[in-house]
Amino acid sequence: MKVEETPPISPVTANRGERGVAPAIFPQTSNDRDQGEAQSHPDSGRDIAALHGVDEADIEPDLRRVFVALLEEVAHLRENQARNLKRVEFLTELADRDPISSLLNRRAFIRELTRGLTLLANDDGHGCLALLQVENLCEIHQARGLAIGDAVVEHAGALLDNNMRLGDIVGRVEGAVFGLIMVGRNIEGAREETHAMAASLESHPLVYQSVEIPLSIKWALHILTPGENAVEALAAVDEALRRNSGVHG
Repeated sequence: MKVEETPPISPVTANRGERGVAPAIFPQTSNDRDQGEAQSHPDSGRDIAALHGVDEADIEPDLRRVFVALLEEVAHLRENQARNLKRVEFLTELADRDPISSLLNRRAFIRELTRGLTLLANDDGHGCLALLQVENLCEIHQARGLAIGDAVVEHAGALLDNNMRLGDIVGRVEGAVFGLIMVGRNIEGAREETHAMAASLESHPLVYQSVEIPLSIKWALHILTPGENAVEALAAVDEALRRNSGVHG
C-alpha cells in the first residue's frame, strides 16, 4: 500500500492589518529585543507612524485611532499643567502683595528679611533694616476720609518702590509703616538712603482733585547682625521708631 507523505508544515503568513489570521510567533533573540527597545523611543513627533517606527499604512485603523486619542490626551494634559502652573504663580504673587500699596505684605516682608539675615550669616556682611512711617495718616483719615487715606498709602508705596536702590527690598509692614531691607549696606550708607527716602516722600505730596496733601515722615534704623531673628529685628526697629531715636542696634 502506498503511503502518502505529509507535506512539511509551513508557518502561516498574513499581511499586516488583516484580521482573523494570527502571525507566526518565533523566539525573540537579544538582538531583536534591542531593536524593539530602540523602536519604542520616538525619534520625532511628526506623526503616529514615525512615533512607533513603522509605516503608517501598516497600522490598523482601530489602533491608529487609539494612538491619536492618546496623543491628544497627552497634549491636553500638558496644556492643563502649564495653565495650572501659571495660576499657582499668580496666586502666590497675589498672596505676597499688599492690596493697597502693591508692595510686599508683612508676611512676605518677614520672609525676605529672614533670607537677608541668612545671607549675612553666610557672608559675614553688613545690613540694615529701616522703618518709615507716614506720621499724619490718622489726621488725613479724619479730615478727608478713608479713601484719601488709602490713596496716601498707595502714593507713598509707589514713591518708595520707584526710588529704592537695586537689591533693596521694600514692603508695607502695617498701616502707614513701610519697611526697607538693605543687605550689604553699612550704617552710614543705610542712614543716607533712609533719609533720602523720607525726604522724597515729604517733597512729593499727594495731589487729589488739585489739592496737595503733604506727608509727614518719621523713620528709624536698625543694624542687622548675623544670627538675629527676623521678628526680633523688626520689633527692635519698631521700638526705635516709636521712640523716634533714628538708629538702634
